[in-house]
Amino acid sequence: MSLLKTKNSKLKTDKGFLLVEVIVAVALFSVVMTVGIVALLSLVQANERSQRFKIVSNNLNLALESISKEIRVGTGFTCDADCSGDTAFSFTSKDNEVIIYRLSTNDRIERSVDGGPFIDITAEDIVIDKMEFYVRGNNGTDGFQPKVEIYVSGYSGERDLDRMRFDLQTIVSQRTIMD
Repeated sequence: MSLLKTKNSKLKTDKGFLLVEVIVAVALFSVVMTVGIVALLSLVQANERSQRFKIVSNNLNLALESISKEIRVGTGFTCDADCSGDTAFSFTSKDNEVIIYRLSTNDRIERSVDGGPFIDITAEDIVIDKMEFYVRGNNGTDGFQPKVEIYVSGYSGERDLDRMRFDLQTIVSQRTIMD
């Protein structure tokens, strides 16, 4: 048996990467990480905005729901002028207390009981631009069930970029049927 021999049987033992390969890998990694970080920051910002919206929504829901509950069992609805878009509204509660709701000078919804001090019922970070009350069927001679329409619009957020606008409307009818 004869052995086969090659002239140059030396194997290449150069191990490692070329400089160009390293630069391409780092550049590709940098692009992928930049896109990933931008996407992550965008998700974090969207989550914060969603949380703020939920807080604002819950606060306004609580305020309008408490107003509505008192109006449903109240009587003697009156406004500043003709009850067609007034910013203040008063009525007598089921406990014979005079309740007043109004838009304050610091752009919040305020409540007063029996001539007492006005207390804010909306959070500090909510700005109410416009609040209007419309009362229908209150004079007792038109035969309609008294109802109150409430319109509220405003925003939350300090910076223009973060600002969330809202427009709300609710209609509340009096539970006591007037004859």
